Amino acid sequence: YFWDASWVYAPAIQTMMEHGPSLIPDAIPPDLSRGHPLFFHFITALWLNIWGNHLWSVHLLMVLISFGVLILTYRLGSQWAGPPAGILAAAILVVQELFLAQSAQCLPEGLLTLLILLSLWFYGKDQWLGYTISATAMLYTKESGLVFIGALVLFTLADAWTRRPPLPRKDLLRSLLWIMLPVVLASFHYLWLKHRFDWYFYPLHLNYFKSNWQNFHHDLRNIWRVVWSQDGRWWITLLALGGLLLRFGRQNWKLTVVFSILSYLGVITFYRLWPEPDHWLKIAALLAVVAILLASIQLVNRPQQPDQRFISFSLVYYTLFSLFSAYNVFTIRYLFNVFPFFAFIAAWCITPLLWKKWMIPAAVATLMVGYGCWVYPQAHDGISDVKLNYTDGLAIQQRLIDTIYYHGYDTLKIHASLLEMVATGHDYLGFLHGRNPVPNISFKLDSTTRVAIYTNIAREPTYQQMDTLGFQLRTRIEQGDAWGEVWVR
Repeated sequence: YFWDASWVYAPAIQTMMEHGPSLIPDAIPPDLSRGHPLFFHFITALWLNIWGNHLWSVHLLMVLISFGVLILTYRLGSQWAGPPAGILAAAILVVQELFLAQSAQCLPEGLLTLLILLSLWFYGKDQWLGYTISATAMLYTKESGLVFIGALVLFTLADAWTRRPPLPRKDLLRSLLWIMLPVVLASFHYLWLKHRFDWYFYPLHLNYFKSNWQNFHHDLRNIWRVVWSQDGRWWITLLALGGLLLRFGRQNWKLTVVFSILSYLGVITFYRLWPEPDHWLKIAALLAVVAILLASIQLVNRPQQPDQRFISFSLVYYTLFSLFSAYNVFTIRYLFNVFPFFAFIAAWCITPLLWKKWMIPAAVATLMVGYGCWVYPQAHDGISDVKLNYTDGLAIQQRLIDTIYYHGYDTLKIHASLLEMVATGHDYLGFLHGRNPVPNISFKLDSTTRVAIYTNIAREPTYQQMDTLGFQLRTRIEQGDAWGEVWVR
């Protein structure tokens, strides 16, 4: 287990296994669940009860969930935008470092993404029972699933308004009631928390919400940069932009020129390349670009085609989730569920450039080779759970812990980060291999501390004090982007 999986989700799942799998909100203490709904914990604990409480078992479940995400990405893209777009969307998704790194880790984002795509699949086929089950499970996985429901409501209203002939009000109301039904069913979780603990949402998490436009704009800008330009996605975005202009230009070149100029002005305003307006105006500029793009998609072809409706929804959902993530605490792994929608948008935009059949497999091969030879080998300053170098971090943690036991340091007072404290405290995390937990390891660094452990996974500010406090470097271990050190005095 690595990072949040080791000190948040693994302990919660192990506790649920001890008490039995359950969806009741207080089945495990809220300090373990963090107030989150428990479907992820429930399904993982149930799986481990069946297949055994082993590391390979939990990683296998996560891989199967991620494989389901990949299959649904292909099926949704093929159903709404055609097989070439489905193939290209799946290829774009599968090469992403975030997808590959998260695919085997014990984290709820993969399951949340699977249930979002499954809900969208049933929604597209008007199979409301399947939608209700999958969307309710989604909301019982993580609260952020509400953003997907909100996007469906907005999309359904806009689609009914622009459709020709207009959708009858009776049918619109029926669709909206079905869309909102999972929210009613999931409200049980929050009502129970209010009854049991006198709060609807975990109080600590409420402190993470932004209180000013500057911080909100800062995180929103980072989110758009991460999704559209990092880890080789800049080249995908450029190709998508070229394909989008070609798609629009074939239908209406005047619209394409206006769209290009307005979008350019909006983007440079949002990214501070324009004279400084207020931060809320920068955010408004970004939303204006999204609105212009949605309007352009609407105007290119009338009546609306299925692929245009699908891409419009993808853009609406991505925008809403980025706004939610910027207002809430922002960490890159939370963006897992928007990457299939990035893949949908990019694939739909790029396919006009691939007008011959041989170009699709050629594009997929180019994507694989490009990421394999250029993106993955790049060195990173630090270790992340959304990068493939997290495996280097795991290896360094294991080798440091082995070093501590080999030299008998486990009996001494040790200063370390949270990750090493957790890793040396529970055998189920996979590092101890049957050895006794380290009894005296903590954040505390004082005159009685004999050993200090440092890595570039979780950087501790006390690292700079080692020479002045009389510690000597005994061991340094390096692997890939990761390193770890053991200091002794």
